Amino acid sequence: MRLQIIFLILLILIFNEFVVESIRRKNPSKNIQQKKKQNKGKSKKNDNKCKPNETKVCASLCKRTCSDPYVNCGQNCSKKQCECKAPYVYNEKMKKCTGLDKCPQPKTTPTPTTKKTTTIKPTSCPQNETIIDENTITCEGKCYGLPQSICTDANLGTRCECMNGYVRNASNICILGIDCPLDFTPITKPKPSLTCVYPFKWTSCRSACPPTCSSRRKIECLNNYCLPPGCACMEPFALNSKGECVRKIECDNEKIPQLEKTDTSKIKCPENMVLVKGRSSCEKKCGESVDYSRCMRREFKYACECPYPFVINKTGICIRNDDDC
Repeated sequence: MRLQIIFLILLILIFNEFVVESIRRKNPSKNIQQKKKQNKGKSKKNDNKCKPNETKVCASLCKRTCSDPYVNCGQNCSKKQCECKAPYVYNEKMKKCTGLDKCPQPKTTPTPTTKKTTTIKPTSCPQNETIIDENTITCEGKCYGLPQSICTDANLGTRCECMNGYVRNASNICILGIDCPLDFTPITKPKPSLTCVYPFKWTSCRSACPPTCSSRRKIECLNNYCLPPGCACMEPFALNSKGECVRKIECDNEKIPQLEKTDTSKIKCPENMVLVKGRSSCEKKCGESVDYSRCMRREFKYACECPYPFVINKTGICIRNDDDC
């Protein structure tokens, strides 16, 4: 009985399939239209779908790309199309929307590197000269009539200077002081046509110690020394901390460095030395002929100094000029 029922069901299914196929053959145009509708629905679905990192928006008049990621040309809303979502841009190389980090890096011109120049320290010096350490302050002498060097605290680096007892002549050679020509005519330069800005004034003898707002407590010249001709700040004006030539009344606003308070009773100087306030930049040594017109007080603290007529020997002891030099 069961086999008969199953057989009957199979016959019914076969008959239905036969009927449907015969109908299709009789109406082919209806089948084509149905297929077109199905395909049209699928194409619409595909048109609405954008690629990764894209969205359908009003058509932009220009794309944001790797080469120009921030361009803005306006939109045409009569037409919609898939474009890169912010902050993505169109990557021309990968042909898709990517982040800026995926964009090709622009070629950069390498920055030229400059080699650091180093000052070559001398290993040997010309005749009658010696190597001076960069931290040593010296006042190299010159023959009478030549422009004398100014003693300074500035670090001049390791250099060659005349040995003790020698001075430079007009040919830049170190010779004994007694060998300098006695009839030497000083070299004078013609006064250049230079207009000084007031209150600076032109002078043929500029002081090595011009008046400054702090000069009463800072630097004291032992004597006047002429610098080359030029514009100078002279009395009743003075130089302030900015290098401006101002009236001394205007100096009241300047902060003047105070001298360090020192208990001088506790300072004991070596033999023949005396205690001074501000050490001379031209302390005389054995065999040297010092031009005292170019000496200045370099420091504000108390110090022991070898006074005239005593001199400093090679071991740093203060002795009489005619003793063991």
